Amino acid sequence: MAMCINLHDPFESRLLVIQEELRTALNRVAGVPPSLGEELLSDPKCGLYALLVMLTADAVRAREEEALLAAVSMELLMLAIKGQEAAEDGMAARSKLLAGSFLQTEALSLCADLPPGVVQSFAELCRQLLVEKTRQQNALWPELTERAYLERAYSRSALFAATCGKVGARLGGAASEVEEALTAHGYWLGMALQVQEDLRLVRALPVRAGRAVLQATATGGVVPLPMGSARAVMRSYANKAKKSLSVLPASLAKCMLLDFLNHLFEQPE
Repeated sequence: MAMCINLHDPFESRLLVIQEELRTALNRVAGVPPSLGEELLSDPKCGLYALLVMLTADAVRAREEEALLAAVSMELLMLAIKGQEAAEDGMAARSKLLAGSFLQTEALSLCADLPPGVVQSFAELCRQLLVEKTRQQNALWPELTERAYLERAYSRSALFAATCGKVGARLGGAASEVEEALTAHGYWLGMALQVQEDLRLVRALPVRAGRAVLQATATGGVVPLPMGSARAVMRSYANKAKKSLSVLPASLAKCMLLDFLNHLFEQPE
């Protein structure tokens, strides 16, 4: 099997376009102070979910204008969640909670004219996020196996990335088999991203390692995985994401999706 060519530069080029569109959208939202907008945009992973929407949409030959609109909507929704989480940490709480609400409204407004299946995907994502947030706040997590526990703890990243895959597929009117494959690809990519983020936090600030798991351990959860095991879990999730793409025919767009996984998870430590 031929190896995919290195396409990292197109990733960066698209991220620049996405970030400019995000900046324009943020400036348009009255309830988001400029300082908060810049803070959210400064996240190293800002634009990543939007990029996933666009790469997935390419795989089913969706219209680029619609793909960019859906991508920006998805990223605004992620920024809304991040802003609200920052508020929960006590930093200008009221302002950030309000900004998060404005961002979510803007995200849903932007995608309103997209195909009905895409709008439905965004609405379902918002519903699922609310369900997961309620579970976490009320400790509605019964004792689980280690694997199931990790998947529950990492559900937000997986939900977002899976929806990116589903949105991209629906933008191109993909067959159900392809939509399922792209949704599964997003799910496993999101799982791997969250493990990767936990590993980054371990190196940056050990006390925050496995934060999502540690918060729930007090209610009867399992102990976070050691770093070596966590890396193995991350690689297994990334491999599952790759295997999910096997139903797609060979194309440059598929090659870019595979190379994107390599770009994210096969960089030197």
